[in-house]
Amino acid sequence: GAQQQLLKALNAFESAIVEQETLLAATNVVIQSFLADWWEKKSDALCPLGELSVVSGAYGINAPAKTFEPGKPRYIRITDIDSEGRLLSSDAVGVDSQDYDSYLLEDDDLLIARTGNTVGKSFLYSRDLGPAVYAGYLVKFRLNKSKALPKYIFWMTRSPQYRDWIKSSVRVGAQPNINAKEYSSLKVPAPGPAEQKRFIEQLDYLEVARESCVSRIENLRGVKANFVQGE
Repeated sequence: GAQQQLLKALNAFESAIVEQETLLAATNVVIQSFLADWWEKKSDALCPLGELSVVSGAYGINAPAKTFEPGKPRYIRITDIDSEGRLLSSDAVGVDSQDYDSYLLEDDDLLIARTGNTVGKSFLYSRDLGPAVYAGYLVKFRLNKSKALPKYIFWMTRSPQYRDWIKSSVRVGAQPNINAKEYSSLKVPAPGPAEQKRFIEQLDYLEVARESCVSRIENLRGVKANFVQGE
């Protein structure tokens, strides 16, 4: 009867979720191996991050957070960035300071966490996120676009080689940390911008596939939860 049909539907949702999760895991593996392979192939073109930047490892503002006010800049802290390097849309806060002008981010600024358990976590700011100021536990790199495309360098910070470098460079004290000077010395593959652009296009294609898996999983889980609640 109806109960039987419902059970069948729930099972179908469950297997669709598992299928998408398998696809997501496979896409992640492809992205990681693509990055690792690229880094290896281009290891004859390594260049320190500092030499690819016009602003190299500038520290953020040391100020407390306060309630976010529309029209005022958002305050970006390490905890506002997820593990995929995206800005969390919830819990936006403002900065409790008047002297924040020199800490305002520009389009394509790259932020990297210099301390804490997620040292090395990165985020590429874009102006369509609205005005923003960054916190002191983050360092900023403003890239020289004739040498390094910001999105490309962001992708380099998602690679296995970058994670290995973080592991070997981190100083473990009360708080794990890597300073701006050390980040500036990080050598990344830097072929010409035309090659970087082609690389970004390939990775963006994979990223779209990844994102669609993520949103399908969320949708399926939502529908399934509604089913269960409706019972």
